Amino acid sequence: FRSFMSGGRQMIVRGENFRSAQNIRIEFQRTIFVSPIFHNDTHLIFLTPAIQELQINENTHGQNSVDLVLHLDHFNKTSMLMYY
Repeated sequence: FRSFMSGGRQMIVRGENFRSAQNIRIEFQRTIFVSPIFHNDTHLIFLTPAIQELQINENTHGQNSVDLVLHLDHFNKTSMLMYY
């Protein structure tokens, strides 16, 4: 996944049976939890937070990577988000 430093970028997760999940959220850098702005049976859409909200220092090369975890009830999927 990729985002702008200012955040607000849509992240789309595709799959199946998302309507049956009761607890859907993405955890950014173990500090911010975001619920989807939209979800149906096959798609989840989240907005990325601004890098300042994550309270990390911006890399001098203009890009940062942060850990993120998709939580679907008791299932967790770890990934990475690059800020440009």
